[in-house]
Amino acid sequence: MLKKMYIVEKFEKRKRTKGGYFGVGMIIEEGGKMVISCYINDVESPSMSKLMTLETGVKVIITDVIGGNDCLRLTAKSKVMTKVANFNVDMGVVNNFIRPEVVSLSEAKGSPQKKRISVQGCVVEMGEYVCTDSYKRRSIWLGNGDTKMEVVLWGEAAASTFDLVANEVIITAVVVQGIQLRSTPSTVVEANGMDSVEGVIIAVGDTSDGYPVDIYLETEECLRLPESTHFDINLITLPCGVEFSADSSGLISEIKMLDFEE
Repeated sequence: MLKKMYIVEKFEKRKRTKGGYFGVGMIIEEGGKMVISCYINDVESPSMSKLMTLETGVKVIITDVIGGNDCLRLTAKSKVMTKVANFNVDMGVVNNFIRPEVVSLSEAKGSPQKKRISVQGCVVEMGEYVCTDSYKRRSIWLGNGDTKMEVVLWGEAAASTFDLVANEVIITAVVVQGIQLRSTPSTVVEANGMDSVEGVIIAVGDTSDGYPVDIYLETEECLRLPESTHFDINLITLPCGVEFSADSSGLISEIKMLDFEE
């Protein structure tokens, strides 16, 4: 079956519990009313190789797909096509998936298993950042009075998180798992109280070198853009006016384009 899909979260390779790997990405179909998983059993297939190179927001048509309303799966015959005619996608559903409703820490602790939420709280403890060949990980603990909860950050969310103890934060797009919250590819840690400033980008690094990407402003200030901000620097025309929030190391937490005339 041929499927029209919009990539909501990038495809990535994950390890199976009993060994081996599989591929998965989050997508929404044309006319779909929910974001669902799309799986690939063969991570060495041409389809997986192609999907791994695609950013979020890309529309594709994939042939020979099986599955129903809650998940899809590519087959050995599947082909991925990126040069496709435009089709409609419910961006309201997409935006609610990327940034779910923000709830308090007590509401998060009472949420159903596997529910996707955003949570607000004060950081009371931060674990060590662990980086290996296969994963990046850091735990932080949010606290409010007698309530305390661990948030496990993986990948870019872990790599881009700095010292936040005693700061009020919003952590977006996490999933309730047991007594913990776990990050997703869309997770962003936003520290309240960071002032937004404006600047003009004159040069950017190459995304093929990995994230965070260096961004240079006309003031010669260097900022670092993590992948989790979902700001596609490949679509901008330089010079480009932006409004952003960044920590003392130059790591950007939020960024958006401004109307700019040279």
